[in-house]
Amino acid sequence: MTDLNFPKGSVVCIDAGSDHGRASAALADLGMTVVETFTRRELLSNPLRIRSAIADSGVGSAVIFSPDWSRQSLPQLLEASVVSLPVSCIRYDGATGEAIQISRFNSVKRLVALPLVLSIQIALAGWNAWRLCRPFSQGAATAWEDPEQNGAVLAMWLVREDIRVGGSVSHIKGIVSGFRARGLRVGLLTCNEPPEELRRLVDDVEVLWPVAEGARVMPYTEAIALNRQAAAGAARLVARLRPDFIYQRHAIYLTAGAELASSENIPLVLEVNGPAVWSRENWEMRAPGEGPFLRVALAMEKATVEGADLIASVSSNAEDALLKECGARPAKLLVSPNAVSPDQIDLAIAGMEPPAKGRVTLGWVGSFGPWHGAKNLVEALADLPESVDALMIGEGEGKAECQELADSLGAGERLKMPGSLPHAETLRQLAGCHILVSPHVGTGDQSFFGSPTKLFEFMAIGRPIVASDLEQIGEVLTDGVTAVLVEQGSVRALVEGIKLIMRSPDLGRALGAAARAEALAHHTWEKRAAEILEALRV
Repeated sequence: MTDLNFPKGSVVCIDAGSDHGRASAALADLGMTVVETFTRRELLSNPLRIRSAIADSGVGSAVIFSPDWSRQSLPQLLEASVVSLPVSCIRYDGATGEAIQISRFNSVKRLVALPLVLSIQIALAGWNAWRLCRPFSQGAATAWEDPEQNGAVLAMWLVREDIRVGGSVSHIKGIVSGFRARGLRVGLLTCNEPPEELRRLVDDVEVLWPVAEGARVMPYTEAIALNRQAAAGAARLVARLRPDFIYQRHAIYLTAGAELASSENIPLVLEVNGPAVWSRENWEMRAPGEGPFLRVALAMEKATVEGADLIASVSSNAEDALLKECGARPAKLLVSPNAVSPDQIDLAIAGMEPPAKGRVTLGWVGSFGPWHGAKNLVEALADLPESVDALMIGEGEGKAECQELADSLGAGERLKMPGSLPHAETLRQLAGCHILVSPHVGTGDQSFFGSPTKLFEFMAIGRPIVASDLEQIGEVLTDGVTAVLVEQGSVRALVEGIKLIMRSPDLGRALGAAARAEALAHHTWEKRAAEILEALRV
């Protein structure tokens, strides 16, 4: 590989990160015109289709955009995969601003060496994971008499990708702000530099060193290596902060919080959005060779659940799934849904007037996951009057499909898709909409156990909401009082719910006001933090 100047003109982008939309913007700032963008998953799962698409585009260069190559997952596979591309390929590191030519010779070397690297890393990961299948003793039942007087909490947010927006970062910012509001000092353990708005909320930060490149050959080998680093990093933070308890977001192959709680005799609060191993087996793409590791991962998950003093699950269905899949003890469980920070909402939308009359704009935000109901909203838009537009904020693999669907239905010009936006800007854009829509759908036979952060933000913004009557969404919202609830998965019902508010503006205003009052009274992050602290006292 050799250093080079940035290519100019038209390029194809391979977005190797998860903060979708950042890649195209970064390359555009460097004078490149991105003709088409493919995700990392698309390149690795179907390189021949990508090869054909690039050949058809007529461009001469492809750019692999990585937010930070030193932390990039699957670097060997990414570089080896470019051997099949019919153009020259550049690797661009968003963290350093470095552009490097990837030669075919080096790509072939990567490909040839891959089986040996993978074998070694699988053996190391298997050994390290197997040692952590043992039960962990619980921490102290309580470590203080009054945790809200000069207490401290160690928050573990170990998301490997560089995520700046989305439910994960909203949750950690929210719960941290809630703990701060209750008088606690906060230490944060992360894999990446936290967003500025999160860093401002904490008193101390420990950013883990990047996992060695060899260990990043597969997601599960990387996660297991990260777990070891997390245990060491958390221990350093504990020595500085002396926390009264640990708050860890649960993830597959992650036992560091339980290890530390056991060795330091500190209570562990485990935030659970659903059973991690079940989610990997049923919803996510398994990496090659991961099958045997999932049995080990389940033992690690059960050990972590058993070692936790309190398990804060985001919904009753997440709690039920945890009981079924991991054998969690009911006495440890607390349903702690997502919530909202009203001050953050009010600051973001300060000075905004209610949306103007005339054209109606529907507001939606998400990652275009299959449970977000994005396609249903697009189909509904096509069935609504020409005076209705839709604003869909976010990035994800289903975004292009939604645009294609809208175009095929003749509604493409009424669909605005700005991509991912900073959180404050997202809130302002949503506050400028007439109706906010949450068309979530079920996921097969499994009950929907999510707790959409956007739902509570919609409520606090104070605009009328049309939402699916689905699990927790239907529990939090009351039809005809705080929202219009419709049958999940039914485009016709979604259309009728939107039309109802369009016909009755007074009803819409009343629903929006009631939803905001409900959010401020019952669904703030400070309230969630207080509930967790109270449960720890028991």
